[in-house]
Amino acid sequence: MVAHYERTEADPPPVRLLVQFAELFGVGVDELLGRKGAAVVASATPPQSLRLWRKLRQVEKFPESDRKRVLDLIEVLDERQQLRKKGSSAK
Repeated sequence: MVAHYERTEADPPPVRLLVQFAELFGVGVDELLGRKGAAVVASATPPQSLRLWRKLRQVEKFPESDRKRVLDLIEVLDERQQLRKKGSSAK
């Protein structure tokens, strides 16, 4: 469906779909429309995720080498979680 609206000859999507697309991609409608400086939508974010989001925003300010370490750690934890899911579903 998104591909349909990415084509230049397509009519713009209705507002309700813009909001749904923005929520799907975790961005604001302004950013979805290509406006600069648009903020990420956090209003529907549960408090635990909001805390994580704030921490990740802080990580963006780290030096490149430290950001890479954080991303590497997240990837390792994600892989471990995926292995746990596969292990529990195989039982």
